[in-house]
Amino acid sequence: MVILLILLLLEPTEQRGIGYLKFFEYHTYAKCDGSNETGKCDIFFKDIAVYDKTGDIWSINETDHIDNESTIMFRNVPQLNSPKRIDFLTNTSTLLRFELWDYNEGESKSILIKDYADFEIQFYKIDKYNDWITQKMYITYPGYIIIEIKIESCSQNHELPGCNYCKSVQGNYTCSSEGDKMCAEHKTGENCDFCEVGWAGLDCMECADNYY
Repeated sequence: MVILLILLLLEPTEQRGIGYLKFFEYHTYAKCDGSNETGKCDIFFKDIAVYDKTGDIWSINETDHIDNESTIMFRNVPQLNSPKRIDFLTNTSTLLRFELWDYNEGESKSILIKDYADFEIQFYKIDKYNDWITQKMYITYPGYIIIEIKIESCSQNHELPGCNYCKSVQGNYTCSSEGDKMCAEHKTGENCDFCEVGWAGLDCMECADNYY
């Protein structure tokens, strides 16, 4: 039981970088049968989330609506007018999803235009800290969304681009071509600085007491 607990405590944790996301602009070509006379939509967004293979990293339920506009500047949307911190996993995809709605008076009368998912946020391309880059995601129908992203820092012993590459620590681990840590022989733990069960010494090459 004690050995099992130790192994659980030493289980490596997934590395994350600290990034930020700014919503900049959304444009729609959709025509709506809403309360305006021009056919333009009264846009609002629902279920906006940044997510990865572990689940949602950041999300909000719903934004205010913007009347009679084809182009939404997110600085005019209170819920989305400031940078959002995104603690993203290294060596995997960080994705965006959202629903686009046309507002009509009364919740039950609003119309879902389209829901979108699996837009990849390109943190993996960033090669300078605190340097905003612009990313335009084209949508087959009905428009596009523009975001800005940056990386503030990477997890310990990981580096740019995209926090995908670890830096080898002599005696503890080397790095694979994918940026994953590969522990030295008989080493374990998040930073490979513990000895595996049954091994001891500074380099974990000595047989521990009571092991043969």
